[in-house]
Amino acid sequence: MFIYRHPVDVLSSYRKRLQVEIQTIGEKAKSSWLGISWQDFATRYEHYVNTALSVQAQGRPNFMVLPYETLTREPEATIRKICSFVEVDFDPAMMPKKASKKRNHHTYTGGEIMAKTKNWSDYLPLEEAKLLEDRLAPLMEQLSYTRYS
Repeated sequence: MFIYRHPVDVLSSYRKRLQVEIQTIGEKAKSSWLGISWQDFATRYEHYVNTALSVQAQGRPNFMVLPYETLTREPEATIRKICSFVEVDFDPAMMPKKASKKRNHHTYTGGEIMAKTKNWSDYLPLEEAKLLEDRLAPLMEQLSYTRYS
């Protein structure tokens, strides 16, 4: 299974996590994968998404591609689809009942499935978002993503 998300959302999540890591372990966090440049991120994002779309186009029955936004817009229907794909019976208990924030490796996990987890512009400068979207414009169009910048 491959789940993709709007590239600006993904890169801004990296930057958000980088801020937390810098507070926790200091400047050495910048040398981790979180400190990736927008250019390197764009190259990797394009490669991974195109690879997944290529595998999907081959019609492999054991491979599923899913936009993150579908999961957040229609969580139960999407989880039912995933359960069917992996041949597991859906159980309503799989659906979170209320939001909660549990600390786990400097990220919040669990709780309600939300479409918006942050404001991307709090973590990614507008100019970088524009450059990223310019670089990935053909792929974003293929994925039906609109520009944020």
